Amino acid sequence: MSGPGAHHELGPSTLKNVEVCPGFRSTNESNIFTEEGTRMHEAAETGNLQGLDDEQETMVAKALAYVQKYEGPGTRTVLEQRVQIKLRDEPSYTGSTLVPEIFGTVDVTLEDLVENEHVDIMDYKFGRGRVDPAEINIQGHAYMVGTFDKYPGAKTVSVHFITPRLDEVTKYTFHRNDLEWHRLRISVIVDRATAETLDLNPRTEACKFCRKRVECPALRDQLLPIAKKHDGNNFAVDLLKKFSPELVDDPEILGKMMEVAPVMESWSAAVKKRALQVAVETGEEIPGFEVRFRNPTSKIDDAQTAYEVLSDKLDAEEFMEACSVTVAKLAKVFANKKPRGEKKNARPELELALIQGNILPEEDEVEKTPYLKKKS
Repeated sequence: MSGPGAHHELGPSTLKNVEVCPGFRSTNESNIFTEEGTRMHEAAETGNLQGLDDEQETMVAKALAYVQKYEGPGTRTVLEQRVQIKLRDEPSYTGSTLVPEIFGTVDVTLEDLVENEHVDIMDYKFGRGRVDPAEINIQGHAYMVGTFDKYPGAKTVSVHFITPRLDEVTKYTFHRNDLEWHRLRISVIVDRATAETLDLNPRTEACKFCRKRVECPALRDQLLPIAKKHDGNNFAVDLLKKFSPELVDDPEILGKMMEVAPVMESWSAAVKKRALQVAVETGEEIPGFEVRFRNPTSKIDDAQTAYEVLSDKLDAEEFMEACSVTVAKLAKVFANKKPRGEKKNARPELELALIQGNILPEEDEVEKTPYLKKKS
């Protein structure tokens, strides 16, 4: 049987993308949105809202209020319950690959203690995007299969996805006679993902989150379809001639290019990162490139001391020309001076003072920069 570390890349949250492309493996890269979601999940689990801003506190409170509607003396609440999603009775082999176990962690499980025949499972979605409804959500199906196995007396399991930022909850009740069909579907997804030869099916929405994107031949062929036609050094020139954005006016084509652009950027960054890693760590030469090292920019933390040292060379006005100040940094310093409970008001108070001092323009006076965003 696989250990806990072996199943993680095919967990319930990745199954939607793995079903579309068996080669998908999440990068699990952290960003401000995933970090925010982690903080909000932890707050919902512990009930400790410290460290959240007002909007985040409101969203967590809304999610907890929904859960509380289902809690009562006849239920038992289990938080962060780990469930095993059994693919079949015993582990088996697909080719030469052992089919891994799949595990998931359910945010909230509510067990009916009166009749012991029903379980509610709830998953928080603190993001800003809409998720698939519970009836068709493969992540929810995986949790449901694991819950039925964990509670053999349960005849029904209701799956709830709570999306407080959209004021939405999707719910669907599954019966035990649905179980084996959904188990089979998950088993097929995992079998295809662990086969010796993968039937790759890259999609631009998911590929930018896949850690296999650099080496994926299907993605390469999709993004660079004319690469095979060029063996000489004219490839880059021909590519620019045929796909130069400046020559495209058709909105339909530009829309398709916008779909591909994030993947190209992500793919390019991953290629550069990997090539540099190989060159530095192994000493292998990357044909056509050489490793160079740039001097890091020195940062001076103590501006006051720096000015005192340089005061015989620069006057105050000249010194200030080399300094930069951001509202975020000022607000952080200002907030540290305030007592607990008032820190959240630091930035608005600071911005108002800067506006009144004609240093920071009011929002209406700030020129808005247009940009395109993919429709949800």
